[in-house]
Amino acid sequence: MDAADELTLARFRAAKAFINETIVDALGVRAFLFTLKLERCSTRADLAALLPNYEKAIRKFRGEAETKLLVERANELLS
Repeated sequence: MDAADELTLARFRAAKAFINETIVDALGVRAFLFTLKLERCSTRADLAALLPNYEKAIRKFRGEAETKLLVERANELLS
């Protein structure tokens, strides 16, 4: 694996971990179905496709400002 692949994999893992941790923190046990979808993701594009659902779920249990910050951070990790 070359350095670019390692960086891509590291960014994917960081983004996936961030999304998982923040959704579980916000939703608790209710995050189960979302985390199942998250576990099926194998690329950054897969994770990016989940962001609208992530944002919607976070918004239900967190304020608008916190939701915006979490979604922006997830986008940063994916870019």
